[in-house]
Amino acid sequence: MQTLLIDEVISQNIKGLYYGNRLILPFKADFLKIVIDDELILDFSMDGEKVEISEEEYFTNIYFLNEDDLAETVTKFETIKIVAVEKNQSLFDIKCHKMLALSLEAPHFVNINYITEEMLFID
Repeated sequence: MQTLLIDEVISQNIKGLYYGNRLILPFKADFLKIVIDDELILDFSMDGEKVEISEEEYFTNIYFLNEDDLAETVTKFETIKIVAVEKNQSLFDIKCHKMLALSLEAPHFVNINYITEEMLFID
């Protein structure tokens, strides 16, 4: 198994997973911004109160600390929006920033797509 790039995940339609408050993404990245249920999350430090991120060998876990069940928070009409940068790419190069929309699909799958112009993103 190898670490996948975000472009590969999207082009190959590889899904993530969710269980309870845990989001499992099939890539590794540095996260700049997460929007869930109109809440903007910018603090990804160890002392952050809203999310905890743990990076494994081939994937990333994001735990939403204020949620019990993502499926109850994020309806089928909503998405979790993320701005991330691939590992080993420059955070300071805006062209490396990937804007992603994550939609939950029963029973535990997460569709990962790029944000389109029609999707509202909170800055």
